[in-house]
Amino acid sequence: MISGLHASISIHICDEYFNQTSGIWGPNLECFVSRVGAHPDRLENIYFDYSILVRAVTKLSGYLHNYEFCTGNPEEDTKVKVMVDKLIEVSSKSPAIFDEKAMFVGPDAQALKLEFRDHFRNITKIMDCVGCEKCRLWGKVQTSGLGTALKVLFSYNDEHLNPIKHPNLLQRTEIVALFNTLNRVSESVASIARFRTMYMEQHGLPMPSSPPTPPPTSATGAAHSSRIPMPC
Repeated sequence: MISGLHASISIHICDEYFNQTSGIWGPNLECFVSRVGAHPDRLENIYFDYSILVRAVTKLSGYLHNYEFCTGNPEEDTKVKVMVDKLIEVSSKSPAIFDEKAMFVGPDAQALKLEFRDHFRNITKIMDCVGCEKCRLWGKVQTSGLGTALKVLFSYNDEHLNPIKHPNLLQRTEIVALFNTLNRVSESVASIARFRTMYMEQHGLPMPSSPPTPPPTSATGAAHSSRIPMPC
């Protein structure tokens, strides 16, 4: 998961790269290939994180559908509600790539789950040591988003996620982090497709008739907004 998060951040750096010669910001194919594209495991880990986040949103669909979001502007509230419902619809139609029930099974399941949780918490604490303020902020937001996804998948059953019985199950910061992380990882998945096209065109290679299909990227548009959806 952390490898996928690191690779996702690397893609954003390569996709918004500053060319010191031209003074223009834009995608840097060489940067992408060296950091991510030439490493299949890193690409797989990005898709793994994406599938976890989409699955978490899908599992939260009933809870989010009845959640009250407030931006401070009634018109914006309506727009956010529409966008969240669209995101839920898209995620629900996505292939069921990740199955949380297949993890942490057997007699040692509970012990493994607790060990995994403790390791993840340690990684979150390490983020406090990052020198770059912007990197530290995004790192903490996205580790929090992944942590929220894991919490939804492994700590709650459908009964817990009943919005009527448990309307305040998740903190507002957790929901904001989940949406922001899904947005960033979705953008990384979309960037992979663009970089693949750039590589094929630069090397004069024909695009395959049936290119590898990554997890649906249509959630990118639904997850993205210039305004962060803020729950009340």
